[in-house]
Amino acid sequence: MFLARRFFAIACFLLISQAAIEAATIKLQAVDRFRFFAHQEDFETHLRTFEAAGRNEQSPVLSTEHKFYESGNRSGRGWAEEMVKRTCWNPFTHEFSFRCIRGNADERAKQTKRIDAAENYFNPQFFKIGATLEGAPAGATCKWQMQDGEAKTIYASEIKCAERITFKLPIKPGTTLSKVTATVQITDAGKTEEVRLPEKTFRHLRIAGIGDSIASGEGNPDKPVTFDTSRTLCYLRSVLNYNSRLTPRQEKNQYWRPGRLGFLGDASCAQTHNQQGDQTGRYYTPEEQRASWSTHRAEWLSPGCHRSMYGNQFRSALQVAIERDDVTVTYIPLGCTGATIKAGLLGVQPAREIYCPPGIGCLSWMPAQVDKLDEYRRYFAVPPKTPAYDAILLTIGANDMGFSGLVASVMFDAALEKLLQSWGIGFVSAKKAEEKLGDLPEDFKKLAGRLNRLVGDDLRRVVFTTYPNPATSSPGQHCPAGRAGLDIHPQMNADLEEMKKGWTLTQDKFLPLLKKIAECPLQNSKEGKCENHFTFVYDRHGKFEERGYCTRSAADPDFDKECFREDGDAFFHATRPDGSAEPNFGKLRCKFKAADYPAFVKRQRWIRSPNDSYFAANTFPDGLGRGTALSDPFNLIWAANYGGAFHPTAEGHAAIADEIVLKLRDILK
Repeated sequence: MFLARRFFAIACFLLISQAAIEAATIKLQAVDRFRFFAHQEDFETHLRTFEAAGRNEQSPVLSTEHKFYESGNRSGRGWAEEMVKRTCWNPFTHEFSFRCIRGNADERAKQTKRIDAAENYFNPQFFKIGATLEGAPAGATCKWQMQDGEAKTIYASEIKCAERITFKLPIKPGTTLSKVTATVQITDAGKTEEVRLPEKTFRHLRIAGIGDSIASGEGNPDKPVTFDTSRTLCYLRSVLNYNSRLTPRQEKNQYWRPGRLGFLGDASCAQTHNQQGDQTGRYYTPEEQRASWSTHRAEWLSPGCHRSMYGNQFRSALQVAIERDDVTVTYIPLGCTGATIKAGLLGVQPAREIYCPPGIGCLSWMPAQVDKLDEYRRYFAVPPKTPAYDAILLTIGANDMGFSGLVASVMFDAALEKLLQSWGIGFVSAKKAEEKLGDLPEDFKKLAGRLNRLVGDDLRRVVFTTYPNPATSSPGQHCPAGRAGLDIHPQMNADLEEMKKGWTLTQDKFLPLLKKIAECPLQNSKEGKCENHFTFVYDRHGKFEERGYCTRSAADPDFDKECFREDGDAFFHATRPDGSAEPNFGKLRCKFKAADYPAFVKRQRWIRSPNDSYFAANTFPDGLGRGTALSDPFNLIWAANYGGAFHPTAEGHAAIADEIVLKLRDILK
């Protein structure tokens, strides 16, 4: 009886083992799926967060962004603060690291010792593939064999089935594809069975992003600025000159706002350009002051373009890599704040910020983006008449009609507007902006002609994304007049009539014109049909209709609810109601400190206000003449707007990216 039972148990075990072997499946997936990240761990962080968010197919990027907020972003400083330092892009030379040291920690250590092992960023020679056997019996041994599309063995090993293997799959010369067949001999309990994966194709995708500030991710520095918890900076109202000794009028016009942490020097309005002292009485040279100011600035993927990893184009390309395990994506981001079609895409444009690290020259001009696409194309190993880029993401047109000048005409009071105009700062009325729209069709035609050659005469691969209206408070309604969200500057106040004009122009003429252009950018329709057109992306679900810069809700972060007041009076004034001096002049009226501002959290508004711009980016146009000295009266105007006022937040960019991803799934399938 005992022997019978033992025999029965062994038989059952063998049957279970046999069933387990037969149920085992091979899983192959590309490991280096987003090659822009030099550290593989950073991609895996995004992949895990996407999976933890439930793999939402309709809102994959926004749900992932929100999951980041829930898990490990309690300070509101975002996920990119450290990742921005670990990419194949050099922010100082404004170029890619042609041979990029990539991989996980062990792989990077080996490549550092052999520089010739670093990867060619533009033209990789192989896919790195990870292989696992799912459902194999515990303790079983696996003998792996991988063959390419020509039945040539490219990898063989024998290891425990529970272990993951990685191997290199050469990319077939002259193509962006490779095929692989996997065979595994599973040995368990003295029995061997074979499992086979017939054939899987891997594909190398090249995705580029070009355009203006919506393309670059403006408003969302990868590393937000950090504020001092106690010190403030002095600014002057609209004065035309300033001296080491303030006049009574200038003393009356000075005001204070929170200042950067770590800045050397006392930012007193009484100081001159030549010397600025700190509390100890030490004075710093202009060079020391500028170096200190730059050291403690907000950080961007590209300072010259205010390009950010939170931008919708970056997140869209990353999401393609996250969703598909059969691709590796080479992403080429070129979007630049301030770009127009003529100056930015087809011609050079001024740098947004000029940062000059020791030993590296300063870049004051950014190259034409389409010229860079042509330049990089030469590095690609693609056959003739094959698209050099699988997709080009594009947003452009707002600056062509004078968007920033149009916003300024709405937001600045008459006295400041008159002064700025006298100093050559351009304001654009709604009427003048409308006149500029007439040039857009012809400019887009020239642009489309250049892009058409890069996508193999298939403009469907150019994914043109339009703009959200930044001043929409509810469906069909614009934001109200007033200083709410604008009170960082004492002379900003939304003008109701100008608001109506700008909002109506955007809704009724500008956005419809962009859609019409996208439907036939080359203007070569036949019999009313245009076959070669952009893929058009817009806010089809009205996600931004209740998300303008003025919107708020009970679910907003406590900082917003308590500090950014609806009455537009967030900061202490110079005097108290009884006429006595206010010691907290320039500080927030709420219980929070400026350093507590959360740049990256869930909030109702998906458009940055000037208050947001100051607290997130605190950016100045270094090297443009005005705004280079702390006592320059223009500085607060720059600080309140130059870092992304009236541009989407990271949430807003994620929502836009979701719409782009839906289109890319079809284009890249």
